[in-house]
Amino acid sequence: MCIRDRFPVDQLGNGVTTPSKKLAFAGDRCYPADDLYPPDSSYECGCGGSTQADEDGSLWEVFTVTYDDDSIPRVKQLRMYFDEWLGYAVDFQIYWKPAGGELELLVDVEGNDQLTWEYELDSYIEPKQFNIWISKISRPNEYFRCLEFEAGWIEDISDRVIEWDCRKERYFTSQDLLLPNASANYLNLSLENSDGVFYQKNDKSPYYGCLRANQKVWVYLSLKVGGAWEEIPVGVFYTTSWKSKRTDVRTRIALLDRAKILMSSTFSTSQVFTNKKISELAEIICQDAGATEYVIDDTGSVIPYAWFEPVTHWNALVALAEAEGGRVYIDEYDRVI
Repeated sequence: MCIRDRFPVDQLGNGVTTPSKKLAFAGDRCYPADDLYPPDSSYECGCGGSTQADEDGSLWEVFTVTYDDDSIPRVKQLRMYFDEWLGYAVDFQIYWKPAGGELELLVDVEGNDQLTWEYELDSYIEPKQFNIWISKISRPNEYFRCLEFEAGWIEDISDRVIEWDCRKERYFTSQDLLLPNASANYLNLSLENSDGVFYQKNDKSPYYGCLRANQKVWVYLSLKVGGAWEEIPVGVFYTTSWKSKRTDVRTRIALLDRAKILMSSTFSTSQVFTNKKISELAEIICQDAGATEYVIDDTGSVIPYAWFEPVTHWNALVALAEAEGGRVYIDEYDRVI
């Protein structure tokens, strides 16, 4: 299981709604594309149990999630992500243990029917450990599968925003294209910090220990339409740096969208892909980069042989888009398009 208290973008299990490598869970009923879902890959797919459920889905599995001493988060929301094809937990209990304390029952759930299970606590806790006790799943005679267990919290800091600057880059890689075939975005945020809560070394701040790189930030614009307020998504970004001193009344944050992140990771493989569509190659690259949310138009042309020199994931996608006369970008929902 992965924990998303600081939203690591290099993990595949990060609020996903479908596993990137179904073969890791599917057993003998696997997907046929073995080259797309290699059984010996190191891709993260969540966790799986070792006990087979009976005919009504009943079983008994216990999973333990333990934090390092230097990374104990503050938690107010819990989520578990499942997949319809793999099944979900129906009855389960979640226990937590503070540092130096004993296990305490936190949540007792019966009859869950959601693929994304969510629960908000009445107050913050600082867990050293979680134990998840599974007693029933949705698929009889199967094993428990969980894509991700997430513990953390989401904070609305709209009232703290002094100014923000969002820039969308459009650029060409070929003079023959009438439209740019790639785009990337970045965001600069300036937050009001007169009380010092966004100063990274302020151990009295409720955000202490969380003001670091790779925090996920959703940006919305609110517009009043016909007397009602509507939220329009601007994009999803990831923090890269926090600039603040103890006496600063504002904190400056630099953020990048997923395109910028794909520019810093490398797609490197010795495999020669045979008889693949460009859309299939694009999907392979997205999954290699850990981009679990993407929308790729199906392409008709088949490439007999395809091989890539070591290149950034972004440049690999741009090259495929250019070959098809298409375009690649990150949309407002953090999806590769």
